[in-house]
Amino acid sequence: ELAQLMGLMPGQQFQLAKVEYIIPEVAMNISLMENTALLSRPELMETRYQKRINQSEVRAALLSMMPNLNFTASANSDDSDYQKYNDYVEMGAQVSYNLMSAFSGPKNRDVAKASVDVAEAQRLAMAMAVVSQVHIANMNFAQARQEYAVAEDYLSVSKRLTKQTRDAQRVAKFGELEVIRQEASLLLAQMRRDIAFAELQNSFGTIYASVGLDILPNNVRDMSINGLSSAISNSLQTWGLKYKSVMAAGNRVRKPISKQNPVLGANGFTFAADTFAVGQPVAYSVGMQNGTRLPDWLSFDPATRKISGRPPKKQMQLSLRAIAQGPEIRATDSFILQIGNSAQNAPKTKKPAPIAKPIAKPAAKPVSAAPKPAATDRQAYRFIQAKALSNRTAARKFADGIIAKTGLPTF
Repeated sequence: ELAQLMGLMPGQQFQLAKVEYIIPEVAMNISLMENTALLSRPELMETRYQKRINQSEVRAALLSMMPNLNFTASANSDDSDYQKYNDYVEMGAQVSYNLMSAFSGPKNRDVAKASVDVAEAQRLAMAMAVVSQVHIANMNFAQARQEYAVAEDYLSVSKRLTKQTRDAQRVAKFGELEVIRQEASLLLAQMRRDIAFAELQNSFGTIYASVGLDILPNNVRDMSINGLSSAISNSLQTWGLKYKSVMAAGNRVRKPISKQNPVLGANGFTFAADTFAVGQPVAYSVGMQNGTRLPDWLSFDPATRKISGRPPKKQMQLSLRAIAQGPEIRATDSFILQIGNSAQNAPKTKKPAPIAKPIAKPAAKPVSAAPKPAATDRQAYRFIQAKALSNRTAARKFADGIIAKTGLPTF
């Protein structure tokens, strides 16, 4: 099907070029797009020409009601000997009037005027349809850009999940079924990104069609690839349209929040103003890494970039994601927010480590004679290792209890 669209011969080999995910952007404002469409759309040109034709028919109908006046003049010469004057001039005038036009003329004039009014109404209706198409194309393009941004974020999250799953599989030594499942999810995320990119390009082409612009000028002499590329680039610059590459945006996260000691204390936590490089003005938002909103006890102030709240009594940590939306681009950064003891508004209490608890042992019994961990204890040890990848604090508490009971080694 692609070969047919490109006009290739059956069986002709071709090589696909590397796709660069470039987000097209329209630098024209909506007012300029409307004016350009009203001047460039061929449908509106046709209605304007039809209006001129109808106005000419009105004048023709008025002239048909006027009487006909004919003037004649001629210079004659004759060499006959029987005429007194051989050279003479003849002039005359003729006036005629069609009596039937007195009855049909007014009706013809009314019909011609009605056709002018109909043509004007058609032109206004066509103009409204064109303007509506421009606005709809603009909204579809904006929605396609948002869907592509969501697909990019989904692909980024899927890549990180796949990496974490592979690391957990190497550490915990569990089967590869979960890894295969996550890799399949990564393929679906890539396909979703590609579909969203195709829809974005399609919506951008719809803007060209709605405005009535042709990216290829009529007076192109050089039909080579370089010549066509140069002509299209000049057209884009003339119309005020531009492309902006995602790859050229550079690193949008200047200072990762994970390196800013993200600890929620009594005064909350505020990340730096120069964390993201997305331009000004910028709108911030913070949520959970899985896409859900923050817990009820935690709040975020976009104006001050401050995360504050009174956590539950139990010390914990949260996996959060910060989003910075600039005028044209957006950046995200994931981090783990540690909950400090000062934020809980409770006195600090230090619990003795389970390892420091004295254990009475017979003097004659060597330390090496400790009982070998059972199969269930080894499963618990693997669970602790897998748990440590996502929540080390909870894993440490769970490990202390296991160590006190079974003598498993620490990690």
